[in-house]
Amino acid sequence: MHTSTSGYAVLPSTQVPACFNHRATAGGLLTIKLNESPLPKSLRFKACIMLLNIIGETGADRCSIWIEIMDKQNDFKVRCTPISRLIYPVLTEHIYTFEVEAEDVTSTELLFQFTSRYNDKWKIGECGVYQILEVP
Repeated sequence: MHTSTSGYAVLPSTQVPACFNHRATAGGLLTIKLNESPLPKSLRFKACIMLLNIIGETGADRCSIWIEIMDKQNDFKVRCTPISRLIYPVLTEHIYTFEVEAEDVTSTELLFQFTSRYNDKWKIGECGVYQILEVP
């Protein structure tokens, strides 16, 4: 495992592990339902993505991954930190994990969208998240 100074870990794998209980096996869009009531002011999640090289060329690539979280019931964006991660180098047959915080959550149903920007060679192949539960 390699943990970068950019706040993500890199692991060899060809799929998102099963411990990410909310998963999408095609693309970077997934919906999760929260069971908490009342909802806390902010929620933390561990996210995992696997990138696919759609062009076939390899090299010292970098890729910016953008994270958006939508309140599915009220149809508005939830404040998310960080909003992006710079991945360098981008490796095939590896997964990338990082933490995401959602603030001012008012809905029990959230839509996560992970997109690759600024590099047309790479797209999100799989993604997953699990909620990091705070211990009182």
